[in-house]
Amino acid sequence: KTIQSDEIEGIRIMTIHKSKGLEFDNVIIPFCNWDLEKPDTLWCETEGKPEPYNKLPLLPINFRRSEMLGTVFEDDYKEEHFQNIVDNLNLLYVAFTRASKNLFVSGARQGKSALDKIAKGIPPANRSYAIETALKQVSEQLRGSVLDFPDDIGSEIHFRYGAIAPATHEEERTAADNPFLVKPDKHIVSIATYPQAASFKQSNKSMEFVKGEDVDPSDRTRYIKIGNVLHQLFSTIYTTDDIPARLNELEQQGIIYNDEITSAQLRTRIEDAITHPQVQEWFSKRWQLYNECTILEYNKETDEVEEHRPDRVMTDGKEVVVVDFKFGNEREEYKRQVQRYMEILTHMGHKNVSGYLWYVVKNIVTEVEIDPKA
Repeated sequence: KTIQSDEIEGIRIMTIHKSKGLEFDNVIIPFCNWDLEKPDTLWCETEGKPEPYNKLPLLPINFRRSEMLGTVFEDDYKEEHFQNIVDNLNLLYVAFTRASKNLFVSGARQGKSALDKIAKGIPPANRSYAIETALKQVSEQLRGSVLDFPDDIGSEIHFRYGAIAPATHEEERTAADNPFLVKPDKHIVSIATYPQAASFKQSNKSMEFVKGEDVDPSDRTRYIKIGNVLHQLFSTIYTTDDIPARLNELEQQGIIYNDEITSAQLRTRIEDAITHPQVQEWFSKRWQLYNECTILEYNKETDEVEEHRPDRVMTDGKEVVVVDFKFGNEREEYKRQVQRYMEILTHMGHKNVSGYLWYVVKNIVTEVEIDPKA
């Protein structure tokens, strides 16, 4: 990757966020018709809401106008919608004020479907519509501006204000108003790079695998390179058929990165691990799988929402199985953790909940019984 000099004649392409605080003679904003907001999940507080909505402190609601207006969450929608509009208008303001001389903006006129929504009182939530509806008022307030606004939606709208300012050569620039401001001289810097074999390479993803659990110091390196990688792999595959593709993905991410840990070695480890009959059953096509899905639980004592994330939850419609993968020595706290998962799943209404600890390196499967006191 090269370092570019400011002297290069060309166009800089950057996001609006990265342009904050910068100034350019000419700014071009193409495709200025992106959405002001997108469908998402809005977490709504339920305090003051009628039953049964107030049974939980927070509820995830689909953030869509059609689904929230006319419901008990209408005020939540209006507040979030207002904040989105304000945030996006502020962003548009930042983009428009980066130009010191010339600003060029292009967008898209509203089509027939958008006009039909407007007729029903549903304005399109995109930047082009915001600009289009404001142009007539802006044109009236700016003397000397020219607005060509045809009624035909297939025709282009043209708004012009002022004249295009030509580029100023260095010798024509005026001195700074501040006599104590010394203008630096610009020098073209030539950057050259030379090939060099990397002694170490690591992707952002691979950094997740530099933390181990309880292993002997002499075995820690081997644990990091195999144990955690296996944990990641077993947590993200549905059946054994997914293993080759997942191994290739880990290799592409830089997690499998040299001769000390290869796909072939991992495949051997995996084949050894899934020889256990119980493990083979977990990775069969019998189950509907929930891999590392977060379970939310309201803690009455702390008045907070807690997150739980078991490694693997499976159901066939008749029973639910929760499994946690471990790569160190057996611990009592691991058992209590799985018991907690089982209690939560039972409170959620699931029947026939069973839990297991799988110590992968030793290939030991330990069944966990739910605490009768829970």
